[in-house]
Amino acid sequence: MKIDDLLDLNKLLHFTKRDAVVGGKKINADHKKQIQQGIDANGLEFLPYTARYAHEKKNQKYLKRGQISTQTKPPNLTLTGQMLNAFKYLGSSVSNEIKIEYGITDDLQAKKMIGNNLGRFGKKRSTDSKGRRRRKVVSRANSKREVAKNQKVGPFVESSIVNLFAEVIGRNIKKLDKKTIVVVHKI
Repeated sequence: MKIDDLLDLNKLLHFTKRDAVVGGKKINADHKKQIQQGIDANGLEFLPYTARYAHEKKNQKYLKRGQISTQTKPPNLTLTGQMLNAFKYLGSSVSNEIKIEYGITDDLQAKKMIGNNLGRFGKKRSTDSKGRRRRKVVSRANSKREVAKNQKVGPFVESSIVNLFAEVIGRNIKKLDKKTIVVVHKI
């Protein structure tokens, strides 16, 4: 093996379409796992649910809506599971850049996720008897549960990205050098 080959970043960072697909699905799964464990984009525990909602969730007051989770500490953003089930791997491409897309395409579930990110919860009510539009939306800045923000995605996702790159680099080093090389990369 030539040392020049090891210094050629194009050879070391050569991603295949399969690398991007497999890596993208793993990153998406790790992001969902992070959310379900109550960890936000900054690596901190999600801010707590309101006392009323936590009590209702814990006591299964939403069974008629399809409630599957009673966990309240830490918040896991899972009541019926619909929002996180809609959080999916969408696609990947490899050119000069590696593009991995995942998220929510369902409008209703996306609104729920955006509400969690902004700290806004509830639904708009219809007009009252005087024709005024009343809102039943709780908007609290101290209730934000950010799953991604300003290029931050949280520790599980960051680790998954690093592992993806390490696996690809390790495989490419093995291709460049036919000798046995052990590459340790798990974080």
